[in-house]
Amino acid sequence: MKWMRTTALTAALAFGTAFGTVQMSAAEEIKIGLLQDFTAVYTFLTGEYNQGQRDYLTLVNEEGGIDGNTFTAIVRDTGNQPQRGIEAYNRAKEEGAILFDFLSTPVSAAILDQADADKRVVITPVHGRGDASDGTVFPYIFPVMSTYWAQAASLIDYMKTSEGGLEGKKIAIVHIDSPFGKEPLPILEALSAQEKFEYQAFPMPRPATSNRRHGPKCAATVPITS
Repeated sequence: MKWMRTTALTAALAFGTAFGTVQMSAAEEIKIGLLQDFTAVYTFLTGEYNQGQRDYLTLVNEEGGIDGNTFTAIVRDTGNQPQRGIEAYNRAKEEGAILFDFLSTPVSAAILDQADADKRVVITPVHGRGDASDGTVFPYIFPVMSTYWAQAASLIDYMKTSEGGLEGKKIAIVHIDSPFGKEPLPILEALSAQEKFEYQAFPMPRPATSNRRHGPKCAATVPITS
């Protein structure tokens, strides 16, 4: 799908920005932890997303890298589970990874404080905590794209403009009953008080996923250098 390819490319392009926070000497191999969910919830997305990131790194390497530095991706499956994500993060960190992308709100939420203490860059496009967009509090977290807080606020603003105000109106959200699905709720609750509309959330069970064809056969370090 076009939006998947765009998301993958956008996330990959964020690497160049994030490396500005890390001091590297010339001609080093820079390792990136792509520790993502290949087998549980996001199998409909992770394969193309991850492939786009690795393809971009291959292109960068083939063009000489950045200031002579080349890139290697460490790719492992977290199954969208925080504990597996923490273990994968610690292993990749020991292997020298300086930048991470989990593509999982539960995993990234579990990692943020540790990544900040470790001074490791984490990008959180289309996932993660909305408040991490405050760089004064989370200096090593890069949302890259609009957070779910920003998206919720934009939707409410659109409805307010198109409906001539929201006072007295009813707005409902049907969301997946998980940290990912609950991410917009604090903003909607705050805006309902501010704009005086009635707001109600309806959680639904997380959908089961049987499509596992995009996942790696095992946890592995995937070399990107040619």
